[in-house]
Amino acid sequence: MTIYLTGDTHGEAAELKNRLKDLELTDKDYMIICGDFGAEYGGKVFGGIKKVCKKYSCTFIILRGNHDTRYWRDHEGQEGWHLTYKDHFLVQDKYPNIWYVKDAGDIVHIDGKVFIFIPGAWSIDGVYRQLNGIIYEPHEQLTSSEMGSLMRNIKKYKLNNEFYVVAHTYPIRIEKDVSDLFLKYIGPTDKSMEHGIQKILDEINLKAYYFGHMHDDRTIQDKFHMLYRSVVKLED
Repeated sequence: MTIYLTGDTHGEAAELKNRLKDLELTDKDYMIICGDFGAEYGGKVFGGIKKVCKKYSCTFIILRGNHDTRYWRDHEGQEGWHLTYKDHFLVQDKYPNIWYVKDAGDIVHIDGKVFIFIPGAWSIDGVYRQLNGIIYEPHEQLTSSEMGSLMRNIKKYKLNNEFYVVAHTYPIRIEKDVSDLFLKYIGPTDKSMEHGIQKILDEINLKAYYFGHMHDDRTIQDKFHMLYRSVVKLED
């Protein structure tokens, strides 16, 4: 079994296909998308990227980004959808190898490793999208209640365990290492997610941290892996 990770795909089927073309993926492998998969957003469905996934034998684990719908909110209990992997993931019957992480995040054991999944982020173009009638998910970030619930669940674990964190955005501690990628924008900036994530990291023994959102590929302070078009193997 190999666990791979990659960054935002934004519903672009050709882009995902290009990233996977040189990999020999098996039905025992996992491919984690660190947010902004883009199969559904703003009430629209982009089925092409789902069809690409279906051609591969591996399992795709989809973390919700700021440019994704809340998949569980929109589909849990709906005909044609079901839960899998001890109810940690939501799956569409038509695409059984695409697994969606809970909207509010989750803690999941995969291959003997403990993963903390932290979905969501703030959209710098959110106000622009709303003013111009462009598709937008207003519930893109975790609420303080959702973040608090995730923290309480984490504290039930032995905190000396090593945790892998997969998030869409970065913790506030490394902001200086990503700030060169910020878009020029005049207006308020909401960093509640980044501060909330940092509180989680302050409580755990972090093995490695993977995130998307920033549209670049780089490793920061050894443990923090910003992913975009690159595909990496999970650190052992």
